[in-house]
Amino acid sequence: RPNPIGLSLAALLHVEGGTLLLGGADLIDGTPVLDVKPYLFHDAPAGATVPSWCAARSDASRIASVHFTAVADAQLAAAVADGSLRFYTDL
Repeated sequence: RPNPIGLSLAALLHVEGGTLLLGGADLIDGTPVLDVKPYLFHDAPAGATVPSWCAARSDASRIASVHFTAVADAQLAAAVADGSLRFYTDL
């Protein structure tokens, strides 16, 4: 893959001290896990469950739109135009 850092949805199976046991991730043995974050509801697979302390849904938990600053938008357009930014469809 073009980026050596992957993204995978995993189930948190167990917590023991500072150790998390994850399941269902598409990792091979020994793969380092760089970060663990809860998923947003729109990313959740069917049948997923969450702990009661994070189960509350509100309009604030939904992403309605994403806006870029003028500088970020110009940098993105320049990266696309000069070919330094490639999308998976370009590979």
